[in-house]
Parts: sequence; C-alpha cells; structure tokens
Amino acid sequence: MRKNLICNCGTPILAPIEKLRRGIGCPACGNVVVFEEQFDPGTRNRSDRQILDFRSKNSKIHNQTALLPGWIRFSAVVLVPLLLSMLLIAFLRPAMARSVKSLGFLRKLVPAENLTIVGNHHSFEWSKAPVWNTSVDSVYGSFEGHRVVKEFTTLASASMYRSIEKLFVYDRFCNEVCHGRNALKSPGIDSEDSIERQCRELVTAFLDNTQRVTAGYHDWRLIGVSKQADQTALLVRYYRENLTPVDLLDNEKILKSLSRQVSFDVFNIYCGDIFRCKVANGAFNPKLQGYSSTNFFADSSFGYVVLIVSGDGLDMAIEDLLDYQVQRPLSQLCMRWVEGSDQGIAPASSNFVQLSGPSHGDIQSIQSWIGSPGDSFSQIDRQAIQENLSRLYSQTNDPLMCDLMGRLESDFGNKEGALEYFSKAKASGFQSLESHRQFIGQAIESKSLEQVLARLNDLNNYWNVKLTGLDAEEDRRRFYKFEGYWRRGEAL
Repeated sequence: MRKNLICNCGTPILAPIEKLRRGIGCPACGNVVVFEEQFDPGTRNRSDRQILDFRSKNSKIHNQTALLPGWIRFSAVVLVPLLLSMLLIAFLRPAMARSVKSLGFLRKLVPAENLTIVGNHHSFEWSKAPVWNTSVDSVYGSFEGHRVVKEFTTLASASMYRSIEKLFVYDRFCNEVCHGRNALKSPGIDSEDSIERQCRELVTAFLDNTQRVTAGYHDWRLIGVSKQADQTALLVRYYRENLTPVDLLDNEKILKSLSRQVSFDVFNIYCGDIFRCKVANGAFNPKLQGYSSTNFFADSSFGYVVLIVSGDGLDMAIEDLLDYQVQRPLSQLCMRWVEGSDQGIAPASSNFVQLSGPSHGDIQSIQSWIGSPGDSFSQIDRQAIQENLSRLYSQTNDPLMCDLMGRLESDFGNKEGALEYFSKAKASGFQSLESHRQFIGQAIESKSLEQVLARLNDLNNYWNVKLTGLDAEEDRRRFYKFEGYWRRGEAL
C-alpha cells in the first residue's frame, strides 16, 4: 500500500508505506521523513482508529519537540514556515515580476477598452502635406527615416521579406484594434502583449505572401519623402518581374547563338546560378482570412507604397504601410483579421487625399501596358505611353521609367533607341530582365567572347541579389534541357 506524506518543507512524498516506516529522504530538502502511527489511548484495536503523524526524524530537535504541547508543535511545523514563505515571496515579488515581464511571459488580461497604448499618435494629414521631395539620396541621404527605408528596400530586393517585420512598431496597430472593438461593442479580453503578438504574426504572414506575388526579381526603391510634425511619409516604388533569368534564356534563337560562341561548361561557370529558381510553393496562411494581394497592392508588377515612420534616430520604425493607389493601410487589414472591424477585405473608401506626385491615371496606363501580352504592341498607343512615362519620370526621377521607355522602343523595332534608354537606366542603378536580354543580344552580335561572358555574368549577379534570401533549389530539368541543346547542337 502507498501513502502520501508531506514533509516539513511542504513537499509531498508518495511511497510504499513499508519504506515510509523505515524513513525516506525528501527530494527537496534532504530531510528523512518517517511515517509513525499514533493510536487513541482509549482503544487497543490499532487497526480501527489510526491517526497518521507525518514527522521528519533528522535531528535531536525533533525528539525534543515531540514532548511539547500539540498547539506549539503545530505553530512550529505549519505557521512558522508559512509566515517565512509569505515574507520571502513579498520580498522577491517585484524582482520576479520584472524578470518575467522582460521575458514576455507576463500576460495580464484586461478588457480591451481599458488598454493604454503608450505614445502620441496622429493620422498623417495628406491634405496638409507638401509635395514629395524626390531629390533625396536614397543611398547616402540624411533625411529622417533613411535607415528604415534603406533596410526595407534592401531586404525586399534580397527576398528577405520576413526580416522586414522587425522594422515595424505596433502601437498604432493596437490602437486601431482597440478602437475598432469598442465601436463594435465587443472589446473582448486581450492583453496588450496578446494584441501586439497577433499583429506581428499577421504582418509576417502578409510579408510572406508579398514575397510570393511574382516568381522573378523584385526591385524596391525610394522615390520621395514628405515630412509632417513627428511623422515622415516615404514613397517607395515596387517593380516585380514575372519571369526568371532561365525563362529569359530558354529561347531557341538566344541559345543557338550562345552555343556557337561558348561551351556549356563555360556558360555554366559564368551563369550557372540562374538554374536556382525552383521554389516550393508555401501554403497560404489561414490567418489572412479572405486576402489576396490585390486587396492591398493595386498591381502585382508595378506600383507605389507609402511607409509611415515615426520616432527619433535609431528608434525610428514603420508605424503603418499603405498602397499609394488603393490607399488602404495595412493596420486596417490587421484590424479586420483580429476582429476589430466588421468590414470586408475588399478595399473600402479612404479618407486620404492624394499628394501631388505620381498621377494615378499615368500609373494605371503603364500598369495596363506592362500587363498586356508581348505580341500586342501594335494595339498600343505609343505616343500616349511615352507621355505617361515622361510625366512619371519628371515627377519621380525613377530610372525604371527609362527602362520602360527602352522597352517601348524595342517593341517598335528601334534597337538603338532602346539600348540608349536601357543604358541610362543602368547608369542610375536599375536593370530589368528585358534590359539584360538586350545587352546579351548586343554582345552576341558583336561576336566578342569577352562581352558575351561579361553580360552573362551580369545576369548571374542580378539574380544572385534575389537568391540572398531565397530558399531555391536548382531546376535540374532546365539544366539538362540547356545542356542537351549544347550537346546536340540543334534546336529543342
């Protein structure tokens, strides 16, 4: 039979009664705990009325205290340790609370209407803001938010979208959730830490989804800055390729010309990384209820977003993010996902007023042109697109507009004009997949092995930027297809 004893230190001990009669060591304090039986002196039948006395025989003090009255022994055994424990807890409680809170384990549940978010937050008043300052230097600039936007654009271009989450601060997100829940009269019971944790998870999921919008290279670039009170708005342009470099070169005309000038082994040395394009399709995060990229991004290939940043110096962080055309802040989507709003996911009306800057009409015309099939250039109003591109370039100084102008000239057969625009864009630090196609074609026509290898290496380096954070495997099917073309010396 097993019995449960309680040592003087408060530790319960469960063991066979035979062992307890002989004595067993307490695992907490080391004292020997012995089970003794006391009997009512008025009866001789020990088995009928047993009174258990759990005492530890590990010192002479025990034998002496056994002679004391029962109420004194009870005070010494129970009350004194209890009082000492209470005093110890009272002394250590502040330090324990600070330690636990610093580890993020302190979760004090309070109604949402009682949450207090530290900080003074204001919505950016677009109607009072000046025009975008597009003369800032995105590389060596000293404007407020420079560090944040530089890190944002670098991480996005390198496919390290998840790392962007650390640039966000969530006070505004939490405020939106609390106000939304109060308006719905369903505050719920959530701690501040719990709401922030939910928002962090949602922003990370949103960034993961953004990385998968297109399979090719992503270029993010600062276009302009607008300062207002303690907040700064940063206009950032995104451009996303649908094709990868191996898609570009998987063309009979290009491969036939290349195979005449370089061996496959040499080609693989200078341009072998382009075969690393096989990426597992990540499962869509169920936390983004009903979301698709078009609910935030006006276009999958080209457009603008605005980062709202606040803080001082190294403490500056992204307070919110919105699409320039959709004009819907990310905090609004998070509010919907954490049940702080009963609005649908589809873009709702916005109170933002467009700043002077890129015209929505020009942007939409270019988006439509980029998204049109490659053989439909004869249906394009060339002059209208040229005007759209010229206006956007004058407003943004964005080298992408030069690249797109080169693409337009190429579509209409003007090779020299196209190369001139592509060269201008390249000199300003921008290259697209289409510009690489043009430069590789120019090198092949020159019959200069040195130029061909240099252009192939440029394409390889271009793709390596994306591979920085991309978990991509080599597409062996494409590799063997290219190798077979060289080996057979005939078109596939």
